[in-house]
Amino acid sequence: MFGRLKRHDRLKPPPIPAGEPIPFEGVLAGFTQEAHPLSAALEAARVDLPRVSNMGVTGDERDLFAVTDRLADAVKEAYPQSLCGAGCSACCHYPVGLFDIDRAEWDVIRRYLETSWTREERRSFYARFQERFGPYRLKLWILNALMTFPLPVTSKPEGLPLACPFLVNDRCTVYPARPIVCRTFGLFSVIRSGRRESHLYACEKQAIALNKALEGDGPQIMPPSVNPIRFALVRFLKNKSQLLPMWLWKDFPRD
Repeated sequence: MFGRLKRHDRLKPPPIPAGEPIPFEGVLAGFTQEAHPLSAALEAARVDLPRVSNMGVTGDERDLFAVTDRLADAVKEAYPQSLCGAGCSACCHYPVGLFDIDRAEWDVIRRYLETSWTREERRSFYARFQERFGPYRLKLWILNALMTFPLPVTSKPEGLPLACPFLVNDRCTVYPARPIVCRTFGLFSVIRSGRRESHLYACEKQAIALNKALEGDGPQIMPPSVNPIRFALVRFLKNKSQLLPMWLWKDFPRD
């Protein structure tokens, strides 16, 4: 399930005025209630997600990125209290900022770099990346190797540049090609292993803001679960995950 009803207040029938009886249509009008902004997006995703066939190519209902973005936009519309937006880069820092991505997601980023960046932009970026991350290549290699073990790596590596390499002045320079973890963090929920209840998949500040919004009047819908998005992502994965900086060293489109 993508979303669930957070709370539900019983709808009371409208009071019947004294005097002349009101028509049947008038009674129905009293029960009219605007649909929750997330409802239509959730229904569309339930239909589209099983049929997605690409990532970041077609930009329509066949595109996993497009389906995910429509859900994220619906969350923002439903809960304007959300703190996720342009200029916020809280999730672009470790441990999210140094996420590991599969070859398939890296291919989307690489294609974007080749088609949307100029040769000079690529050269300039790679020079900055080497200057910033080059001295820590051994530490990153060790961290990348540790992430292949089943136990999660939760301790913060000391002395590492902890922001995503593509973050410049708190802006993502590959935003249209960003991977699923970037598209879902902060605006989705997640069902944790061994639990039935979903929890917000967000930083602490965003979780507080969304929980406050979910306590508002009227029926509220929990942000959609990221679990079905991850299940759909598996179809495209090539089982070659590495830390993002490792892909940059290995396969950056240098001219």
